[in-house]
Amino acid sequence: MLRSKSRSGTFDFGGKRSVLSRTFSASRICRGDPLIEKEAHVSVAQGSSVERRPSAKIVNSSENGVVRVSTMQMQMNKLDEDMKLMKDQLDAVREERDRAFDELRESKLVAHEAKMRLSKVLSPRKAGEDKDSSLHGHEELRIVKAAETRALNLYAESKKRIHKLEEEIERGKQSESKMFESIVSQTKQLEVTKIELEESKLEIAFLQEKLDMVRNSSPAKDYKDLNDLEKGALESLRSELQETKANLAHAQEGEKSALSQVSDLMDEIEMLKIELHAAVEAEEKSEKAMEHLALALKEVATESNLEKQKVCFTELELEQAREDAEKLKAMLRENEESYAKLLHEAKQENMLQQNTVERLRQEAEESLLAWNGKEMGFVDVIKEAVEERDILQQEKAKLYESLKAAESGTRRAKDDNHKLRDILKQALHEVKLSTEAAAIAREENSELTDTIADKDEAIRFLVQENARLQIDGAASDEKMKELKRLRTAAFTESKVDNEETGVDSEVGTAKFLSPESVFEDNCKEETRNELTHMLKLEALKESVISSSPVTEARSPKTRPYNRKKSFSLKEDTEANGATDIKHPDSHVEKNSQRTTALLQRFGDILMMKSLHRKEPTTTYHH
Repeated sequence: MLRSKSRSGTFDFGGKRSVLSRTFSASRICRGDPLIEKEAHVSVAQGSSVERRPSAKIVNSSENGVVRVSTMQMQMNKLDEDMKLMKDQLDAVREERDRAFDELRESKLVAHEAKMRLSKVLSPRKAGEDKDSSLHGHEELRIVKAAETRALNLYAESKKRIHKLEEEIERGKQSESKMFESIVSQTKQLEVTKIELEESKLEIAFLQEKLDMVRNSSPAKDYKDLNDLEKGALESLRSELQETKANLAHAQEGEKSALSQVSDLMDEIEMLKIELHAAVEAEEKSEKAMEHLALALKEVATESNLEKQKVCFTELELEQAREDAEKLKAMLRENEESYAKLLHEAKQENMLQQNTVERLRQEAEESLLAWNGKEMGFVDVIKEAVEERDILQQEKAKLYESLKAAESGTRRAKDDNHKLRDILKQALHEVKLSTEAAAIAREENSELTDTIADKDEAIRFLVQENARLQIDGAASDEKMKELKRLRTAAFTESKVDNEETGVDSEVGTAKFLSPESVFEDNCKEETRNELTHMLKLEALKESVISSSPVTEARSPKTRPYNRKKSFSLKEDTEANGATDIKHPDSHVEKNSQRTTALLQRFGDILMMKSLHRKEPTTTYHH
């Protein structure tokens, strides 16, 4: 659409040139040029009517002028095409800039969502948590803050890059406007030079025709008899011919300078293309930076989602986060109000421009009708009408461009609204997911608290049993001391009785009042009580261990060994008792052996007690 309109505009411009050349020639005829009057006077004096026959030189010069005009028109068309390409490239750059702004808005929205998620995570949790968990939460909070600062730094860097790109685009716009003004001025100069060339060519052709007429009408013999007036007319014609030739040379030089300026303009266009390419590359870099920023923001969002169950903040940080959220909401509201105002203003401007376009069309039609109705004599009026028409067409083009810009602004606003709706839908979906995850986490926390309470009760029971066993061990130690004392007293009494009485009394005392028998009886009772108590404790421990899955892998496997030892001790004591009953006479002989065996068994019992004391402490530490 734009190219077709621009081409039609160039053809109309060519038509204007032809009309202007005709009007200039007509104006000269109407005003009464002195050259034309002199030529008419010479023709009247000679009294000869000669037909106009253009010479070969005039034909060649006219052909060269036509070729030059066509080449200049081709160059102007090329310049117009280059300008169209530059405009298309600038439109592409503007679209990329708008896309970068849209990506920035999306990144702002993502950052806002991340902050909202953090504020949700920073909601007050239960007050009865341990100090270790609070410290861990503070560390995770620091990590999240570091990630946020990193994301904000990336966001600031991207803002700086976008600002630089905007400055480069503005510079490109300024250079484009300067180039456009220079091209317009050069086109005006070219039009003026073309008009002068055409006029000079017409004058040269007319003068050469007059000279040919004079030469053909006056023979060589009668040339001497001419009047002074005719000689003066010929000399004036020759001087005018020289002047026109000089004007032609000057016009050719102007054409050369215009061509050089056109080449300079082409070089400037190439430089602008290079600058556009650099701007495109810079915008690609900015897009990459925005992608990195989006990835960083996604990482921050994932980290915040993973650490929702652990983070616990103070009330001051919550207030700060809320204040930031309120500020961001205020900023969003202000932006929405400004966008609404801009849309309203754009609509009003669009309506005004439509009205002005219609008014200008009507005025253009009226001016065209007035211009067609006027006569050839009113040249000044025609010039003014043509100039007004050009100004109106320029204003029309500007208004059309502004209309396009307003339409593009409305389209961008619609796209922004659609994107905002999609982002709101995504945010609602993520809020639902976060609430479900929080409910699951609460259920898991309740289960864990129940298991911890059960374990605490089992540990308390084990601690009480351990204290009771320690008390029993101290009581057994005291009993052992009493038994030793009784044994020493019995030995002394037995020695005195042996000295007074014979061997028979020794045997009787050994059978009935020997301290070994008393010691063995006490030891048997104690071992039985301890074994029953240990079996109860082991059954209790097994029940606790089976209920808690954590301590199954960590509890030491020493119980079967202790059981075997206790059963072996039972069997040994029973066997010894049986042998004592079968062989009562050999009791005195094996007195020393029994005492050693009893001492060994007593040491084994003490070892078992020490092991039994160590077991609950190890399980508690594990």
